[in-house]
Amino acid sequence: APLPPCPVDNEKGRIVDSTGALALKEIPKKMIVIGGGYIGLEMGSVWGRLGAEVTVVEYLDRIVPAMDTEVSKAFQNTLKKQGMKFNLKTKVTASEVGENGVTLTVEPSAGGEAKTLECSHVLVSTG
Repeated sequence: APLPPCPVDNEKGRIVDSTGALALKEIPKKMIVIGGGYIGLEMGSVWGRLGAEVTVVEYLDRIVPAMDTEVSKAFQNTLKKQGMKFNLKTKVTASEVGENGVTLTVEPSAGGEAKTLECSHVLVSTG
């Protein structure tokens, strides 16, 4: 599903969807995955194993919400051990593509103080 504050442009290759992530010509230095569902986590895990630093930004309080809560927690712990980082209960409010990467503005899902996250690539994997 499109995420208005973070428009996908697979041609430019900085903010991509799962199709664009498969076509990247380089291993991202630092990738932010927006959305904690199966597809984003799988793609993030693959890029992480190839050397990318991966952070997941998820609006809800846990990843893969369709999954049993205990299984979801165990899965998140496994991904953490692989080096993946998580910003749960967080929403993306803006994105800016620069010469060398992307700056995302995020804030708590319930509202609160905004902060920025820097990365080389963003994978939008929501809905």
